[in-house]
Amino acid sequence: MKTTAAKIIVSSVVIVFTGVTAYSQTATSSPSPTQSPAATALPTPPPEQKAYDEARRIKEPEKKIEALEKVAKDYPDRFPAIQARGDVLDTLIKNYPTQTDRIRAAAERYLQPVPGLFITGPPFELSVANKLMDAGILLDWAEELAKKGETRFEDDNAKALRRQRARYYDTLGRIYLKQGKPKDAEKNLKLALAQEPDTPTALIALGQIAAGKGDQKAAVEYLSSAAVKMPLKKADKQLMETAYRATHNDSLAGLEDLLDSKYRNLNAGLHFDHYQPSTKRTSRTALSSTVGSEAWNSRDLKSRPH
Repeated sequence: MKTTAAKIIVSSVVIVFTGVTAYSQTATSSPSPTQSPAATALPTPPPEQKAYDEARRIKEPEKKIEALEKVAKDYPDRFPAIQARGDVLDTLIKNYPTQTDRIRAAAERYLQPVPGLFITGPPFELSVANKLMDAGILLDWAEELAKKGETRFEDDNAKALRRQRARYYDTLGRIYLKQGKPKDAEKNLKLALAQEPDTPTALIALGQIAAGKGDQKAAVEYLSSAAVKMPLKKADKQLMETAYRATHNDSLAGLEDLLDSKYRNLNAGLHFDHYQPSTKRTSRTALSSTVGSEAWNSRDLKSRPH
C-alpha cells in the first residue's frame, strides 16, 4: 500500500495523516474549449470518502445518522470517520434537541481519538462546547468541556513553545561546537535538553564534547540515549563504541542490552515480547497502542534505530 502524508485543514484544525493514503480534491480552473471532458475529470475518491459523501446527502435525519455511523464504524482510522461523527452530532442537535442523552453519547464519540491521525489546533472539546452553547443544551457539561479544552490548549501551546526553544538552543549550541567553542556549545545544548530532554541532535553533540574532554562515561550516556531515538552516523556510532570500550575493559559486551533498556524506558507503557536473538536480526520492534493529546497511534510498529 502506498504511504503518503497530507494535511487537511477543517475548521481551523490541521489533520495530519500518517501511514494512510489521503484523498483531497483541489479546485481546478474552468476547462478551455479545447480540453476534453476526460482531461478535466476529478480523481475517483476512495471508498470511505464516497461513503461519507453519500451519507451526508441523505435528508431524512434517522437514515442519515445511521449511514454516518456506519461510515465511522467501517472506516474507524480514516478522516471521514471524524467528519461522520461530527455530522451525527450536528444532526442530533438540529433535529432532536431534547434527546440530550443521545446527543451527549454522540459528542463523546466525536471526542474519541482516531487512530493514525495527528491533530493540532483548537481542541475538539471547545468545538463541542460551542455547539452545545449555541443550542442551549447540556450547558453544565459544555462549561466543563470548555474549561478542559482551554487547559489542553494551553498545555499544547506550552509544549510547542518548549520544543521551539529547544530547537533554538540546539542549533546555537551546534554552531558554537563547529566554531570551536565547546564551553558555549555545552551550555546551550544543555539548555536545549532542559526544554526538550529527547532532542537527539543535542545529545549527540554533548556526547562528542564529553568524549573530547575524556569523560567517556558521559559520552556513553549521551550517545546511547541518542541512539535509541535516531540512527547514529557511522562516526558517532564508533565514538559511542570507543567510549563504551573505555569504560568496560575494552569490551562491547552489554552495549546492546544497555540500548535495549533505554529503548524500553523511552517507550514505557508499551508491551514488549521477550526478544529472541537471531542471526537475521535487523531491529527491535514493539507493537504500540497509545492515546494522548499530541499523538494518537494504534497498532503502530515502533523500531529501535540502528
